[in-house]
Amino acid sequence: MEKLIELTLDQQKALFIKNAWLKKQAENRAEEEADFWADEVLSYFRNVRGIRYSIGYCNYNYLEVDYNHYNDFLEALRDAQKDICILSDEEALILSRLENKIEFYRDCCSGYEDISDARFSHLEKWIEGNIKYLCDCIVKYISSSYDYYYSDEGAADALELLIDNIGADYETDGIYIYELEVRKYA
Repeated sequence: MEKLIELTLDQQKALFIKNAWLKKQAENRAEEEADFWADEVLSYFRNVRGIRYSIGYCNYNYLEVDYNHYNDFLEALRDAQKDICILSDEEALILSRLENKIEFYRDCCSGYEDISDARFSHLEKWIEGNIKYLCDCIVKYISSSYDYYYSDEGAADALELLIDNIGADYETDGIYIYELEVRKYA
């Protein structure tokens, strides 16, 4: 019998395949990791008013921003991009272009800039389309982490963290897992 913490990575993965309890524990750990990561990304947008979202491990995920809060959204997205790189290089370029155009757009809406109706309509569609695109990019980023952690591969990767946390308290014969010390509480 060996403690779980003493197993090699290959032995851990073999035990993961054979033992339903360990697999369930690793899946639970992977679910926690996915929720943590989603919460980490969404924490940048918690103080943005006018934002609505529903993102999780489901079929219908969305993130929307009200027109009046585009500036706050772009600022929060810039911070998230700087800290955790949630956008690809192409998407980050769109973010930069939006940041450059948004003030001009606000000035046009307020009447401080005078442009033709056709150009304003084109600008408005461009701004709204790219805001929606960036919202979709955020949803895609978070959804992909859920997809990964809810896969067998993600659960197997979470196994290493799980064994680091509980591996000293359990031992195995290669198939079954036994708790080393059972504690009784009054």
